[in-house]
Parts: sequence; C-alpha cells; structure tokens
Amino acid sequence: MSSLVPGTVALVTGASRGIGAACAVDLGRNGATVVVNYRSDEAAALDVVARIESLGGRAEAVRADVADEDEVRAMFAGVRERHGRLDILVANAGITADNMVVRMNAEEFRRVMDTNVFGTFLCCREATKVMLSARRGAIVTISSLTALGAPAVVNYATSKGAVATLAKSLAAELAPVGIRVNTVSPGLVDTDMVGAMGPAVQKAFVDRVALGRAARPEEVATVVTFLCSDGASYVTGADIPVNGGATLGMVMTTILEDRDGTGPRKRAMSSQSSGRPRRSLTAPSPSPDRLSS
Repeated sequence: MSSLVPGTVALVTGASRGIGAACAVDLGRNGATVVVNYRSDEAAALDVVARIESLGGRAEAVRADVADEDEVRAMFAGVRERHGRLDILVANAGITADNMVVRMNAEEFRRVMDTNVFGTFLCCREATKVMLSARRGAIVTISSLTALGAPAVVNYATSKGAVATLAKSLAAELAPVGIRVNTVSPGLVDTDMVGAMGPAVQKAFVDRVALGRAARPEEVATVVTFLCSDGASYVTGADIPVNGGATLGMVMTTILEDRDGTGPRKRAMSSQSSGRPRRSLTAPSPSPDRLSS
C-alpha cells in the first residue's frame, strides 16, 4: 500500500469505469477523499463512490465534461469551495473513435483530441491553480502504449503522445513550486474497451505481451497511487510503462518471426521478389492497444 497524507483530496477524471474507477477506489482505500468525475454515467459513478465508502473512505461524484472549459472550471471551483484544497489530480478521462486514416473524418480526429488533450490540459491548469497555494501536489496523466505508434488509431495514439509530452512540460514548469507531474502509460488492460475487441483480437495482442495476459485495472491504479504518494516525492517528469513487457514481447516476436521466416521483413522481401501486391492501406489491422480511460 502507498498511504497518503491524512486529509488528502484527490480528483480522478473519467472515474466511472475502467482504469479511472480503479484509481479512485485505490486512492480512497489509501486514505484520500476522492472526487469521482464522470460525464454521463451517474449510476456507475455513484457505484464507485459506494465502493470507496464501503472501504471506510470518503467520496463524492461530480459531473463534468472535461472538454468543456466552463464545466471544468466549475468542477474545480466546487472542489476548492467544499474541501479547501486539492492534493492529487489523476487526468484519466479519454475517448476513442478508431478508423483507418483514409476513412477517418475530421470530426473523429477533433473529438478525440478535444477530450484527451484539451481536456487533460484544462484539468491540469485548474488543478495547478488550486495546488499553488499549498506549494505541493501530484498530477498523474494517463497515456498509452499506443503513443509509440499504432495502426487504425491515429487520433487516439496522437492524443496519448501529446498527453505524455504535456506532462513532461508541466513537470519542468511546476517542480519549483512543489507540484510533481508524472505519466502512466498502460498497455492492454482488461476494460470495457478491450472487451469490445472480441476474443480473437485480444489473443493476438496478449500473445505479444511478455507476461502473457492483459493487466487488471487495479494493477495500473497501484502505480498511480504510488506516484501520488510521498513515497514518490523525488519522482517527477517520469513516464511509467505498465504494459506487462509488451514492448519486450513485440521485439521478441519480431526476432522469432524473422528467424523462422514468418516475420514482416521476410514477408515484405518475399512479396517484392514474387511480384505479389503489398497489403492495401484500406485493409484495417487491429490496434495494439485498446484500453485506458
């Protein structure tokens, strides 16, 4: 456990399900009063509040769309008014709108960027305003393995790369005033998003994870809680991969496939030498990471 300072107040965005819900519960278990942010599913958010209270913690549900500046301002103003402080922000809220780039319309790209990037910026900005008076605080943004690049999710992958870079810039800016900013980048996580992929696609991704399975949301949450605790008091500007060795799995899979002649480079060479056409850009490939917020 990563016990938090008594009286700690934490806000978790997108906390009605998945990684966000797990983070909210774990922070509550470790002593924080948790503001459970949600956009549309009030019942799910209230269930998270009930879970925290059943563990002896304190929590409340607050509705706000993180992509709406006025709603974000009101949410943080309410936290300041009710609690007088904010010690932790977990900027987790995020959406997807997957498509191949030739099929993706501008609205699909813009909508993902508005929530995942602009929303994270707004929440970090407003959290900083509250934390400045205490000259201490912890912000954790949730990025993704897809930030390394992935097919059919150019909007989501781009947004998560931006979130990681935003956090590093904030870490440099806010360190002098005692506010630490870090990122957690999960790989394949057992959430509703991954469940929608179907068993065959899930297996294809799990086969590339060194530990051979998807993560549980709670396994991501414990890392987030640690980064928010005084146990990580000398950690800022870090991007922590929580992916079960997925990057190791990708490397080893490529090495082994190349060795036995089934790897992408071998197939490409064979295709060129035989005159067979290369795969069309319009033939979608499964995304290596459907997870997160």
